[in-house]
Amino acid sequence: MPLLHDLVASAPIDADRMDYMERDSRSIGVSYGLYDKERLLKSFLVYYEKSKDGVGKTQTAYRLGIKLSGVRAVENFVQARFELFVQIYYHKTNRAIELMFREIGEVAAIEQIDIFNINNTKDLVDAYSNLSDVRFLRLLQNKDEIYKIDSFTDKKSIIDLAEKLAKRELWKRVFEGDQDNLSYIYNKLCEGTSREILFDRIDPKATKDLNKGAALLKRGQDGYYSINGNTSEGWTGQSKMIKALEEEEKTIGRIYYKGSSIDNLKSLRDQARQVSLPEKQTSQS
Repeated sequence: MPLLHDLVASAPIDADRMDYMERDSRSIGVSYGLYDKERLLKSFLVYYEKSKDGVGKTQTAYRLGIKLSGVRAVENFVQARFELFVQIYYHKTNRAIELMFREIGEVAAIEQIDIFNINNTKDLVDAYSNLSDVRFLRLLQNKDEIYKIDSFTDKKSIIDLAEKLAKRELWKRVFEGDQDNLSYIYNKLCEGTSREILFDRIDPKATKDLNKGAALLKRGQDGYYSINGNTSEGWTGQSKMIKALEEEEKTIGRIYYKGSSIDNLKSLRDQARQVSLPEKQTSQS
């Protein structure tokens, strides 16, 4: 089972990641998520791991390993994944939609109301099978023929956000950049203003858990591969490129305007640029 888990769902490479990166790249029509699959597959090995469980008992299992000589192929894969996230999944429009749906979820979660009336497995399967993306959005707009949100106390907030999503009246980007600088700008924009803004601190996903999956295997003088001597370093310790991508992803963030006034949006953007300029000029001087 540990080996099957490594193959299907473990960082930095597994069947799930390899599959959706290729499919998403082709579906969207970009090359960001493409990588050298053949070179990666040639680098895979299986090793036998001994470990201690919670009570000190020795456990053994087959695990997924990757030859140290395949590090460049791994770098290529992690960089492709990083670019796919930064250019597509973290795109300002995609993130705006995600953040708006998240706010709907936060409002709805407070209610703790089951609008689907699920009492058994059949009810669950029927509700899931009938709930398309289009129908789900209509449900949130309270326009569905069967499922209603009339019992929600704050249904107006849900409906208003759903209507904006349906009309693509999305939250607009005010400013983006390094999270530390954005935090300073965000706090400045919040001073003395009631205009709705949101600080989108993007949680790193492209490079997360890099040292928790497949192990690096180094070939010894006896011709056998082992993890001795490199387990503590992991992928970020073996590759400066992977380490740099990990650090870079932690800095990505944006400030969004949640309102609809174009004048307010322009004013916020002007203020954000003015606030960021003195700091930039100071660092240059």
